[in-house]
Amino acid sequence: MPLLYPLFVYLHLNLVQSGPKSTVESFYSRFHGMFLQNASQKDIIEQLQTTQTIQDILSDFQLRAFLDNKCMVRLQEDSYNCLICYLQSDNNTASCKVLAVHIHLDVQPAKRTDYQLYASGGSSHSESSSLEPPDVPNPILQNEAALEVLQESIERVKDGPPSLTTICFYAFYNTEQLLNTAEISSDSKLLAAGFDNSCVKLWSLPSKKLKSEPHLVDTSRIRLACGTLEEGENEEDSTGTEMKILRGHCGPVYSARFLADNSGLLSCSEDMPIRYWDLGSFINTVLYQGHAYPVWDVDISPYSLYIAGGSHDRTARLWSFDRTYPLRIYAGHLADVDCVKFHPNSNYLATGSTDKTVRLWSAQQGNSVRLPMVSTWRPLVRTSG
Repeated sequence: MPLLYPLFVYLHLNLVQSGPKSTVESFYSRFHGMFLQNASQKDIIEQLQTTQTIQDILSDFQLRAFLDNKCMVRLQEDSYNCLICYLQSDNNTASCKVLAVHIHLDVQPAKRTDYQLYASGGSSHSESSSLEPPDVPNPILQNEAALEVLQESIERVKDGPPSLTTICFYAFYNTEQLLNTAEISSDSKLLAAGFDNSCVKLWSLPSKKLKSEPHLVDTSRIRLACGTLEEGENEEDSTGTEMKILRGHCGPVYSARFLADNSGLLSCSEDMPIRYWDLGSFINTVLYQGHAYPVWDVDISPYSLYIAGGSHDRTARLWSFDRTYPLRIYAGHLADVDCVKFHPNSNYLATGSTDKTVRLWSAQQGNSVRLPMVSTWRPLVRTSG
């Protein structure tokens, strides 16, 4: 009986909110007589008879209190097991919903018989004391403690240091050579810039210096017979510097891209090959060749599977990191391919051209699958998932 009363009230209120009026009246007339004998329950049961709309519920503070709070019902373990069997035996979705949302079941362990106590070797006094229900927590004290913790957290935020910004902004002032491109690594620790004097400069954004791993040959420092060793050059290699100059291109550098794990850097230039720079040794280790004219842009697919480049030769080309020759050639533009961008799923490649078109290519098949027209000059391509 202690469970049936709140279950009946909550089921009736749910029917008022979502069920037809005839269903509400039928449910009430069928089950309300079970609770009229109890004086403490009679007032609520009679109030439910005149409750037909949601406004009736909201206007009565007792019914509104039912919806705003959970009702705690104590059940013996045997009764709880019977309830579970009943709920599993038939379609009792409405009852399960009420029990999950509005009723808290406090299951009391079943009292053991004298024979069970004797068989287990325990005393009746110790066993009975362990079966006593725990003290009911005081919600007022709990709320006060939670409010105190919240106020302490607010004070710590006010008195603590200001939070770091979520935007990284860097500016280049008075560059001696024309700056063509700049790129920040995904972890915001490295900044790469390509210049007209054919070099790529790499900065360490935090205070950590850039140190080169041991290597036999540095292609950025091939000395002639008449050359001399610059003072402090070996010292820089051992101690590290905040900026590294990557030399290898023989023309203006137009674009640079970091790998997803920031272990390498790709750059393209007027000299046609796309160069891969190892960011452990800071030397050029791979040349991806195929374009016959200057390469304007380079992009790396998600998960660093493929490389794409757009060139003055009116084509875009696709490489894999383990092949230095192009795997696909995307031909169809009538002028320079100025920018390239992979789709997040790596299955498509978007290209923008001076011919005022944007093309979407199938990365695997090599054919054009979309040709949206662009009326403005030189489209800038970006893709979204």
